Amino acid sequence: MFKPIPGAYPVMITPYNTDGTVDYGAVRALTEWYYREGCAGIFA
Repeated sequence: MFKPIPGAYPVMITPYNTDGTVDYGAVRALTEWYYREGCAGIFA
């Protein structure tokens, strides 16, 4: 009934700038880091 999903699926955090806007550069860097480290996907 239950089939495990292989791999790691980290929860994606949302980094913010000091003015409260989303830091899209940090989002990109974090996503690339997850990819390089071999994560199977991202829970966003």
